Amino acid sequence: MTDSLNAMNVEELVDYVAEGGEPRKMSGPKDLESRVGRRNSRTCLLRQGTQMFIGGENEFGVMSVDLASLLASEVNVLATHATLRGIELERLSIEGAG
Repeated sequence: MTDSLNAMNVEELVDYVAEGGEPRKMSGPKDLESRVGRRNSRTCLLRQGTQMFIGGENEFGVMSVDLASLLASEVNVLATHATLRGIELERLSIEGAG
């Protein structure tokens, strides 16, 4: 049976951290394409068959996506450190404004 804490596989997380000396193992592919359209520039992040559009009509703007990315990173870092220390999180949220 695999030990899980904070919806993370603890053994896999410990192994992942142990591989930290190899930067190429710590990052995934990042394929980006950016185009200038009639009204706004539009950037498409391509990864494993999924797309996320930034900018353009009816899409989140670059600054909103930037702030959301920073908040998501903070939650991820805090949850990861809590898990490595054996701390169970009942709830974790971070608010931001910009």
